[in-house]
Amino acid sequence: MKILFIDDQKDILKLLKDALGNRRDDIGMAFRESHEYLDAMMAIRAENPDILFLDHSLSKDGDEGFEIIAGLKKSGSLMRIVSTTSDGSVAEVYRTLFGVNHVEKSDVKKIEKIIAAFAAASGR
Repeated sequence: MKILFIDDQKDILKLLKDALGNRRDDIGMAFRESHEYLDAMMAIRAENPDILFLDHSLSKDGDEGFEIIAGLKKSGSLMRIVSTTSDGSVAEVYRTLFGVNHVEKSDVKKIEKIIAAFAAASGR
């Protein structure tokens, strides 16, 4: 199983990498800093993850997360997607529009639980 984390904040990626980076041998994790839609899409295509943890806003005033998830859903992608932000106010929008789970991006324990649930569901 391959997991990709995309965020525009280096400190969040470092926190996640330090906490999760070498948890399981059978789960590959990649951590990519991105500040725009095209860069994030290139990372997604290059990594081809089973699970994507995607920050809602990759730029100062953007909502690239919506655009990226809409594009992935429209393409028929079966990738599991989890929206991450430091602002939980968009959680219901992601669930309603895209059927996507949401997690506070610094909530490492909840992220670990989500990864474990996906791994168990896929038999890994």
